[in-house]
Amino acid sequence: MAGTLAATIAHEIKSPLAAVASNAAACLRWLDKEPPVLHEAREAAQAALTAIERTQAVVIHTKSYFTRAQNKHVETDLRMLVSRTLVLIEHEALQNDVSVALRLDSEVSLKCDPVQVQQALVNLCMNAIQAMGNSNRPRRLQVQVAHEEQAVAITVADTGPGIEKDLLQAIFEPFYSTKSDGMGMGLAISRSCVERHGGWIEVKSELNQGTQFKLVLPRRVA
Repeated sequence: MAGTLAATIAHEIKSPLAAVASNAAACLRWLDKEPPVLHEAREAAQAALTAIERTQAVVIHTKSYFTRAQNKHVETDLRMLVSRTLVLIEHEALQNDVSVALRLDSEVSLKCDPVQVQQALVNLCMNAIQAMGNSNRPRRLQVQVAHEEQAVAITVADTGPGIEKDLLQAIFEPFYSTKSDGMGMGLAISRSCVERHGGWIEVKSELNQGTQFKLVLPRRVA
């Protein structure tokens, strides 16, 4: 179990560590200008610190996946949470030439564990970006936050190659991966995070068109 936990944590902190590196590099670029652009450097440094805090939180919450520790629910502005999440995957999106669009309903608030919801969303976005990595079609990632009856839905849609119908359930199983270097834990952790809020994940996919994941989070935790 210790080896599995270590490997999973290594997988999960890849995105926030990339954000740390990207923002640290940006900070240095602003400081190297003549004269230094201090307010931009300060913003980049703050973003790097935020990503470090995110890394620490992911380690704790990934461990809780194996130990089933209790969630910490607080009233959360999902618009802010999702916006901050997209900053974490920005570096990966740029590397893969993926354009990212965000659609938000007004005043979407929910009592939830923000680190777990963000962890689920990061995994879905990273999977979508990587799925589009070799595509010759326009690479677009769309994230939407919307009200539903008695719930909030976060949708992640891509224009990747799609997933075969008979694999749509298998992709959520621990250690299942179609990537040669994949851990196969990203979607399993995402589903666990959402289910621990009394919610679920829906997936629709069409070959050569793309895939859509929808996280449904009830307003009242089950």
